[in-house]
Amino acid sequence: MLGVWEIYRILVENKEYSNRFIFKLKKKVRKKIDSLSF
Repeated sequence: MLGVWEIYRILVENKEYSNRFIFKLKKKVRKKIDSLSF
């Protein structure tokens, strides 16, 4: 089992990657919503 520190370190290291992933996801969702509106 991972310790709290290991989990914290993994989250910090993956924060930039996660932010980029979420940003791409939001963009995709926004495009989908835009196409549905028309």
